[in-house]
Amino acid sequence: MKFATLILVMAFAFLAVYVAPTAALLDKIVYDAAGDIFTMNLDGSGQELVAEGVGGSPHFSPDTSQICYINNLELFIMNADGSDQHRIVEAHGADVKGVTQPFWAANNRLFYRTVSEQDNEELFSCDADGGNEEQHTDSGGRNMGVAYVLRDISYAVIMKDWDSIHEVDLSDGTERKIIDSPGLGIDYMESPTYDATGSRVTFDAGFDDEFYDIWYCDTDGGNVVNLTNGVFNNQNPYWATPTDILFNSDSGGDWDIYSGHPDTLVLTNLTNTPDINEGDASYPQMLADGGAGTGVEPGSKLSTTWGAIKSR
Repeated sequence: MKFATLILVMAFAFLAVYVAPTAALLDKIVYDAAGDIFTMNLDGSGQELVAEGVGGSPHFSPDTSQICYINNLELFIMNADGSDQHRIVEAHGADVKGVTQPFWAANNRLFYRTVSEQDNEELFSCDADGGNEEQHTDSGGRNMGVAYVLRDISYAVIMKDWDSIHEVDLSDGTERKIIDSPGLGIDYMESPTYDATGSRVTFDAGFDDEFYDIWYCDTDGGNVVNLTNGVFNNQNPYWATPTDILFNSDSGGDWDIYSGHPDTLVLTNLTNTPDINEGDASYPQMLADGGAGTGVEPGSKLSTTWGAIKSR
């Protein structure tokens, strides 16, 4: 009897950590526009307002029942229908201006970066109620940028000092450089995310006072591909599914959300809203392997190819 009770306790403890996917997962992109948060389908249809004037940088919880976001440099959570908006992490410490760029990982931990008064950045995580905060990096005063965490919570990919992409082992904090801007003959790179397998990363990169483009490469730095290669600003990539890299572009005169196919290099304007500037877009990590997402079918949306593969 004692053994059976122990098994039950262990089972419940496991369930408290791992959030299993369910049939109710929302196969949706979540994004922000001028402080409002929206959802839409992977093909850009079904755009729906979730909450007005709440902030930006939204991301779904693993079971897609909630959305985290940033409001005034503090981390908030709300239900997927916009209800029950509440803060879980505030700007804390005498030297911390606030937190930015949240990512809700598959083990229900929220990862985010803190920004100090000196603009130094570190990677932290906490539980969904804001408890059990943990620091994962010690940058020594360097700029770190947004972090994306693998589904098994083993590694995170980050930007360092605007000129290189690194992988961080979350078990001990050690880092390994994947690629740097001098190797590409450019000035800056930032905003990396993994694909679902963890074998490739996408990022934006460009020249000082010029345009940014979307790139991707293997996690060993090989097989570099320039996805956009245009005379526009293309930034904030998010590897949503095997066939969909989401990103922001001002190619239409305002900021829209696009999807780029990493193999065909076909680009699709998902929002195409001339009077609205869309911001960060993300997709549920539990669906990132393409199990529910089928990729973008251009249909009536604007599709184009801006560049060709460039390998080094």
